[in-house]
Amino acid sequence: MNESHHTTLLMEFLASEAYLSGSQPIQEFLAEHPECRDSWLEIKAGWETMDKDVQQVPPVSGTFASVLKEYQQEKRPVSSAKTITFTILRWTVAAACGILGLAIGLMWPKQSMTEQDQAVTSLMEELEQTQLAMQVLLLQSPNASERMRAVSMTKEYPPVGDTRNAWLRALEEDPSVNVRMAALDVLTRDGRSEILAGQLLEAMAYQESPMMRLTMAELMTNWKIRESATIMETWLEDPFMPENLRMQIENILQDFSSNHQQDKS
Repeated sequence: MNESHHTTLLMEFLASEAYLSGSQPIQEFLAEHPECRDSWLEIKAGWETMDKDVQQVPPVSGTFASVLKEYQQEKRPVSSAKTITFTILRWTVAAACGILGLAIGLMWPKQSMTEQDQAVTSLMEELEQTQLAMQVLLLQSPNASERMRAVSMTKEYPPVGDTRNAWLRALEEDPSVNVRMAALDVLTRDGRSEILAGQLLEAMAYQESPMMRLTMAELMTNWKIRESATIMETWLEDPFMPENLRMQIENILQDFSSNHQQDKS
């Protein structure tokens, strides 16, 4: 047996398919290893709690790869907070089963180190993809607190690809100023790049909050993105702009102009 097969069997147990062929070795192994059995019981208890909260439990795929493939193929908009919460819990249980499956696989006799190393590398890659997918799911939640939870995941799993695009959309479209501020922090954590500077320049046009406008104006000045001055000048034409913000933006533009003149000289 390999780690993927162990993970598949564990997921099948949770999906009420405990009598499938091949399950008996896992049951015997759990009986002989209390540390794995205790982890399994915790996972099972979590799944049963989910089953009570959700009347119709979707079928659970056998491996991380297939679950992730389902998500990437469907890309359906989430219709409610309850659906999102269940989906996130399903990812979490899948990840837990994968880790436990890895532990069982590593303890299983007659397995070479090469197979173990390959299994660990494969599982770590799948966990990373799962965490990135969870960030996207959380950012789609109608609850701002749920969307903010995605921030903590970015420290260990920085957003890339579709996940990074989801953070850019949050910066441009999220109704919560706190989420937008968090998105800006996540995207700029590694400093400036030409691609990111251009993306943030586009995002400036979507900012209506005084706090977001001031924060992005200061950032663009520090990064010396001269094109941002045009957007800030457009902001000054807003008759409803608070007077204190207007003064701050004007000061930033003056500093911007002075620094630009010094650079030219």
